[in-house]
Amino acid sequence: MQRRDFFKKSLAAAGAAAIGSSLEAASQPIDNRAVSTVAFPQKRPLITYSDRPPLLESPRGVFSQALTPNDQFFVRWHMPEIPTHVDLKDYRLKVNGEVDNELSFTLDELKSEFEPVEVTAVLQCGGNGRSAYSPTAGGIQWGNGAVGNATWKGARLRDVLERAGIKKGAEWIGFNGLDNAAYYETPNFVREMNIHELDDHVIIAYEMNGEELPYLNGFPTRLIIPGHYSDSWVKMLSNLTLTTNYQKLFFMDVAYRIPDNDCECEEPGQHVPSKPIEDEC
Repeated sequence: MQRRDFFKKSLAAAGAAAIGSSLEAASQPIDNRAVSTVAFPQKRPLITYSDRPPLLESPRGVFSQALTPNDQFFVRWHMPEIPTHVDLKDYRLKVNGEVDNELSFTLDELKSEFEPVEVTAVLQCGGNGRSAYSPTAGGIQWGNGAVGNATWKGARLRDVLERAGIKKGAEWIGFNGLDNAAYYETPNFVREMNIHELDDHVIIAYEMNGEELPYLNGFPTRLIIPGHYSDSWVKMLSNLTLTTNYQKLFFMDVAYRIPDNDCECEEPGQHVPSKPIEDEC
């Protein structure tokens, strides 16, 4: 299937899956979600919450294996405007901000000009298991299947940044992808990490379990940060921006926050100061 045909071929199927599955799920107990009878492209039928943005949960039976198959790996997007296709002739990953030379890389350049490394790591949505909360917490009412384990292959993020030359004083890296909001005032899904968190396991992946990344899991490249929740693993990477200061961002300062205490918890009615959700270790 051509990438450009992805949404064209999936529109009717996805709509049917989302409507049918969401109605079905709403009428069933939380621990008995139904797998859809319709599959998204490159996926087997999964538990479907939405088609725009795509929200797909892996059924329990998937987790009898050490590595989660690509076609059964869960899917979580935040922005509904995902490119209908990604043309690799035009795709570029840009590196800008506090660097000596602003650069951009094709997918072929990422594969050929940097040492390829493999990292096996668990990817888990910060809201996995949210349906068990009492009282009900806002957000997607995931069961326990918004998680998966894969072997990711790509270029070290550190190597890519060093090619551009990291300026003295650069402290933060901002990550943006190709997805966009439907409403112009909605902020892009941008995440940040401190440059001191970089290690050899943080990579820009272009393969997953020995195959190119599935479209819904971030083709052509996505960020891999082992030990961090999936909201930091930005998909369809388009920009790496280095800054000297932390940039206030909606998805760091408003959304995806947890209580800032030892147990990262609070009782109903409490108002504990919060921090961005990042490390799951």
